[in-house]
Amino acid sequence: MAAREVHKKNVAELRRKTIDALATANIACDSRDAVLKVSPGMDLKIWLSLDMHAQCGASEYEDLTMRIVAALSAAGLRLASSMEPQSQDAAERMTHGVPLYVEPAEQGDHLKCLRTRRSLRRVPVY
Repeated sequence: MAAREVHKKNVAELRRKTIDALATANIACDSRDAVLKVSPGMDLKIWLSLDMHAQCGASEYEDLTMRIVAALSAAGLRLASSMEPQSQDAAERMTHGVPLYVEPAEQGDHLKCLRTRRSLRRVPVY
C-alpha cells in the first residue's frame, strides 16, 4: 500500500510538471473549451489528448502538437504511446487524435523531438 501512495505522489508531481511546462509555453489545458486535455488515468499515468471536435484545421493541430512536444521536451518530459512506447512518431499520433501519456524523457530524446519536428515541416525548429 505504501508503494502505491509513493507512486500517486510521483504522478501528482508529473502532472504538475506537465501543466507547468504547458503553461510556460502558453498552451491552454485547464479550461473546459481548451483543445488540449490533460487527464489523470486510472492507470496512474498523465494522459494528453486533443479535442478533435474543436474548430481547428489539420495545420492548427500539427502546430499545437509541435508546441506541446517542444514544451514537454524543454521540461525533460516526452509523449509516449501505450501501443508502441518507443515510437518516434508520437507527435503525429497525437495530431490524429490518439491520446498519449507523459513520462520523463531519456537522455537523447531531444534529438528525436527535433527529427519529428523536421518530418512535419510545418513548424520551425526552436
